[in-house]
Amino acid sequence: MIRRFASLSLILFLGRVAYCYPAFHLTVLATNQITPQTSTALKERLNNLRSSITSKKHLILLLHAGSIPTSPKFLADNGYDAITLRSLPNPKIALKTKNLKLPILCANIQGSPIQPYFIKKAKGLRIGIIGISPVQWLKALIKRSSMAYSVLDPIEAFRSYESLIDSKVDFTIALSDLGAFPPPHTIPVDRPTDETIALKAQTTKVIVGTQSPYSWDSPLFISHKVLFQAGKGLSQLDLFLDKTKKVTSYTFKHYTLSPTL
Repeated sequence: MIRRFASLSLILFLGRVAYCYPAFHLTVLATNQITPQTSTALKERLNNLRSSITSKKHLILLLHAGSIPTSPKFLADNGYDAITLRSLPNPKIALKTKNLKLPILCANIQGSPIQPYFIKKAKGLRIGIIGISPVQWLKALIKRSSMAYSVLDPIEAFRSYESLIDSKVDFTIALSDLGAFPPPHTIPVDRPTDETIALKAQTTKVIVGTQSPYSWDSPLFISHKVLFQAGKGLSQLDLFLDKTKKVTSYTFKHYTLSPTL
């Protein structure tokens, strides 16, 4: 009787552990600014984070939305999954390039080899990433390139692709160059921002942004979406998902990258 009771208690205990323990763990790592002085510290931090993974259900997604003062080769060599079109030191060349080493995303430009979205499939998860850039910046880029491209409204383009890939992914991440304006700053009304994405998006869970004129090291929560930028460091958002791929909890960290002297 005692043995049977002990066995039943063990089964109940293990059932609670299985219920509480997340079925999937997604780590979203993001950078906004990479300089020759901080690239070494970033590389070391990324290697340390990757070496700490022990679970087969733990997926790392590495994204960049922001400036790169040198070649994007650093990003490709260090395992980045996707970047924005505006990240390139010379986007004009990227419009003509068909053999890029990593996905360069911009949903609101048509007629180029740039991808509107990218789906990362690994560790049992399907994560959709959609890139968007400001209209005026794209128009200026196209004018300089002397090539025929169509520029779309960024929010309309984003919603269109969000709907298109909805059945193909577990959830969607926006990789945005529109800019964000955290409190107490006033959000512009004359153009779309990262906050606009948060309000208009339907299935998107996370917005990784750049181009904010303000420094902020903690995420914003708008309409049940997480919006964050990495600034001059590395931001880490850990999402814990259940068996149905729904987010049950999260943690957020921000690392300052010390310049190499």
